[in-house]
Amino acid sequence: MPKGAKKMDIYEKTTEHIVSLMQEGKLPWQQAWDSEAGTALVMPVNGKTNHHYNAFNSFLLSAVMREKESADPRFFTMASLQEQNRIFAARVARLRQEGKPVRPELQWEYRVKKGSTAVPIIQKWHVERDKNKRPLPEAEQYWARRITPVFHASDCIRREYEYDKDGNRKLGEDGKPLYTDHPLKEYVPKAPVYTHEEQYEIAEAILAASGAVIRHDQADGAFFLPVKDEIHLPPKEAFPNLGGYYATALHELAHWTGHESRMNRELSTDKTSPSYAREELRAELASTFLSLDLGIPLSTANHAAYLQSWIQDLKDDKMVIFKAATDARKIADYIKGFAPEAFRIDARPIPAEEGVLPKEADKTPETPAEAHKEEAEEKAPEETAALPQEKSEEAPEEKPAKETPAISAEELSSLPVPVTDDRVLALPPEAQVNMTGRFYKYYPTHPVTLNSIPTENLYLVDSTDKGGKYGAAYYEKQLSASQAAEHGLTPDYHYFANKAVKAIIYYRKDSAVQDAKKPLQLNRDYTKVAEANYLREGTTMASIYAQFRLHPPQGQRSIQAGDLIEADSYICRAEENGFALQQLHKYRRDFTLLPLPPKDLDQRLNAAVDSVGAETFQTYLDKLQQNFYLAGQSEETLEHHPGAFHETDDKAEGERIAMQIAYAKDFRERAFSEGLSTYTPSDQKGWHDADLQFAVEELGESLRRGEKEDAAQKRIGAAIQRNSPYAAVSQNRFYGANLAVEALRSPAIQEIKAKQNAPRPQQREAAVAQGVR
Repeated sequence: MPKGAKKMDIYEKTTEHIVSLMQEGKLPWQQAWDSEAGTALVMPVNGKTNHHYNAFNSFLLSAVMREKESADPRFFTMASLQEQNRIFAARVARLRQEGKPVRPELQWEYRVKKGSTAVPIIQKWHVERDKNKRPLPEAEQYWARRITPVFHASDCIRREYEYDKDGNRKLGEDGKPLYTDHPLKEYVPKAPVYTHEEQYEIAEAILAASGAVIRHDQADGAFFLPVKDEIHLPPKEAFPNLGGYYATALHELAHWTGHESRMNRELSTDKTSPSYAREELRAELASTFLSLDLGIPLSTANHAAYLQSWIQDLKDDKMVIFKAATDARKIADYIKGFAPEAFRIDARPIPAEEGVLPKEADKTPETPAEAHKEEAEEKAPEETAALPQEKSEEAPEEKPAKETPAISAEELSSLPVPVTDDRVLALPPEAQVNMTGRFYKYYPTHPVTLNSIPTENLYLVDSTDKGGKYGAAYYEKQLSASQAAEHGLTPDYHYFANKAVKAIIYYRKDSAVQDAKKPLQLNRDYTKVAEANYLREGTTMASIYAQFRLHPPQGQRSIQAGDLIEADSYICRAEENGFALQQLHKYRRDFTLLPLPPKDLDQRLNAAVDSVGAETFQTYLDKLQQNFYLAGQSEETLEHHPGAFHETDDKAEGERIAMQIAYAKDFRERAFSEGLSTYTPSDQKGWHDADLQFAVEELGESLRRGEKEDAAQKRIGAAIQRNSPYAAVSQNRFYGANLAVEALRSPAIQEIKAKQNAPRPQQREAAVAQGVR
């Protein structure tokens, strides 16, 4: 946002829009009662899911529908259109691979018309964890919100490109692809959910179940009298049809809920007072929600007497309409409680409307975990049978089998998701970038505008990202270093590693025996049988365990009690009732394993956070996880890993990438040797020794290759400063440089330098011969 620019106030903007529609006589929440066909109230829906929007967003989007004079209720995010394009592209690729014909429509692209204006809606979610992912006390939990832009269906198109016989897009004289734009598939309103008879039945049942006192003693007026707690109406015969009667009766029932014995609202009888007009607004809105939820008649009386009061009220207070909508939603829910069970919205599913997205998209799971649920449930009976059974009384006595932790239903439905799982691409963009690092992340060094950054392969711009001053940009392909520099984009080399976890499975050898005098050792008593990369989101020791119980490595048994799971800096042993975190102690060329008492874990974690502060600890944890993840990868894996930066056209950038991988290469062994983990951010000696070990080894290799001493020292110091978890804790910008200097003075490096400076045999022989002469 340019400096000095006023931030958009969505409440003010929405209120202004609704006021203008009121003045034009186009109240966005009203729909006429059709005496022939019944009420067919069309409220805005998410074009992908066909779900109705909440009360707040419905007002804004209904206003857009009225302004466009469109009965099409569908709205789409840019992400949902892009998602559909990816689904189609994958399907086309599969059909071509199988040698099957491809329908032309599958190659059409869903887009937004050029010049279309997005409508901002508000999404809310409940925050239950802090930024360190620790559960928040109930008193500290809160609701957060963000603004999401959506486009009306009339602003969306299907673009049909022209292709040659080889399947390539045809180009025009200007070098741009030739295409034809088509509107979305026409929206066909669904038939009324309820017949007139059903609508009358629901309305009559609500009035009867409410217990409200209704007097049919008026000639042409209708009102609720708070003093006597009575509703007064004309007789049914006085209305043109039964729909009109029930619409009016339910409108007055909305006022009836405000009595002090029920919802206790301010109910003025002075028709000239602002509070009276606000109560009328609530009742109008409540009628709308009831019509939407239950299909019952909707009151459409033109309350001209209140119109000017409403308009003035909205102009004076931008929040009036939203407060009224919130109250109206509560009123409608209160009245819905009187509806017959068979007619309630949750007992009678709404038929899906015909949307723009085909059925293939509807099958896409909301989360990757759900994609595994069906598969896991199918496997569950077989795995249950494989678990140890209770011993029969008639069975001969035998050595009891070693039990393994049972797999819960929750674990079965949330197996870890591989980083390369294509089902992640079916998620909304925000969910994808939050879960996996398959994208390349850059931090802009300036405010982002349409032409200020490259748009080719641009996937998402997140202005709320706090990693950079101006948010973050995600690309599907790596930018060249010169391109990134030209547009002021700084790469985040660690992003992809932060979103994934490396899991390694060790099976205990049959020969391994543990006793007090002979603790188990990692390399001697265990065999590494499998490893895999999973999305960090949702992956736990229990989910990894469940994965290898259901899908053991090829040719191997299932994981069982006594086996080990390694993830990040943790190594856990599967026990009969859960998992035991193991402490590693360096012993010769191996590590002994000793269990860490569970009661100590929370204390150690809290002590670790308190020792450096929550913000610094999070940075430390991020770098620790990055290095443990990278340490488990081979060079070949990294080269093909989504989101991992690799070869570049800039020498300095290529060096940074190479040094990041080099630092992580033996990071796991160095950390384990010094007892470093999540719990040791303030272990200055441990981190000093581990980082010094890297500096000595890397400097030695550099000198053997003939690299100049100063250049190697500078490069290694910078690598430690960028990648060491402790560098963030130390707050010392010379931490890496000091270690590089110390490495240069180490005995190992001095020995290498002495050998390099010593005369070679040929030189010594020449010198001796010259001396003889």
